[in-house]
Amino acid sequence: MPQGSARVVTNIAKVLRELQSEADVIEEASTGMVKQATAHIIYELQDMPPAGTPRLTRRAVNGWNVSPGNIPDFRDPGYALLHDEPDPEREIAKLDGKEHSATIANGVPYIGSLEFGSSRQAPNNFVRIAIARGLSYLDFKTSLRSRMR
Repeated sequence: MPQGSARVVTNIAKVLRELQSEADVIEEASTGMVKQATAHIIYELQDMPPAGTPRLTRRAVNGWNVSPGNIPDFRDPGYALLHDEPDPEREIAKLDGKEHSATIANGVPYIGSLEFGSSRQAPNNFVRIAIARGLSYLDFKTSLRSRMR
């Protein structure tokens, strides 16, 4: 060994086991959070949209689709004059609670125009408002749970 150098010994296997153990704890604690966050957001988008969100034909509000993973479902409910009321529970049921990610997408071709103010009825950024409200419930529940410990 050259003079002035130090010898370092580590137990890589032990360190890897400890890291895996920590990762398992984090994964277990986060199980269900994706479904919970998705549920809050889809309820805000479909069931309690921000005031002024267009609902005349219900096409835009029924265009929201939940899918597990990162592949969005852009199905459009079509041009029927009136659609049934949206069913957030049907969308949430597509998730089993073990997902690491989920996607919420809207296939209605004009949803982006509505988001940016093309409708006199919808407030600008109504999608962003609904998402922020949905996530705020999750943040509140998380902070409340941590205070109760």
